[in-house]
Amino acid sequence: MRTGIISGVLLVLVGMVAGLLYWRLRKVEKEKTELVEEKVSLEENLRELDQRVMAMQKELERKDVELAEKNRRLEQLQKEVQQVQALIRKYQEQGKISAKQAEEMRYKTEQMAYYLQKYQERIKELEEENQKLRERTQELEKAVEQKETQARQIEEEKEKLAIKVKAASYLKAIEFRFALVKDNGKEEWDKEFRARRLRTLKICFQVLENEVAEPGERTVYLVISDPTN
Repeated sequence: MRTGIISGVLLVLVGMVAGLLYWRLRKVEKEKTELVEEKVSLEENLRELDQRVMAMQKELERKDVELAEKNRRLEQLQKEVQQVQALIRKYQEQGKISAKQAEEMRYKTEQMAYYLQKYQERIKELEEENQKLRERTQELEKAVEQKETQARQIEEEKEKLAIKVKAASYLKAIEFRFALVKDNGKEEWDKEFRARRLRTLKICFQVLENEVAEPGERTVYLVISDPTN
């Protein structure tokens, strides 16, 4: 009877120990699987981040992306590199990765940080180049505006000069004299006569010298008005 009880107790204890060992084994296997998955995830994250860092070099030379956007992407990559570095330290402290693995991963992130620093310097150079271009463009625009203003002023001066030349080119006459020409051809100069006697009127005058006016014949128009008006 006692032997049967002892055997039963032993069987129960063996079962409990076996169950505990099985549960412990499953837990270890689960932790091991999670550890492997976390390590793989970290390695994949490193590879993907490295590819993005390397691709950033081409992004810098793109003309269709503003420098502000390039700088924003660069800062985002720098934050992600810092996050990965912190994760590497955490995994090493927790024993999820070995010291050698942590060192290899840190080396990769340091390379990324180095390239990102170089990219940041390149962005700064591009910003300085753009600033110089903007200043040069402003100088050129100002110079063009000044030239246009000068051209307008010259054109206005030419128009004024043309008006003056035109006015100066008018011929002026002095010393007007008139004569009544009779039917027999005799001329009576500078004498008063009645309008009913007028058949032919001869008028002489002197044209003042004008160096501006072009030489050549001119048509002169005279108006004889009533002296009482």
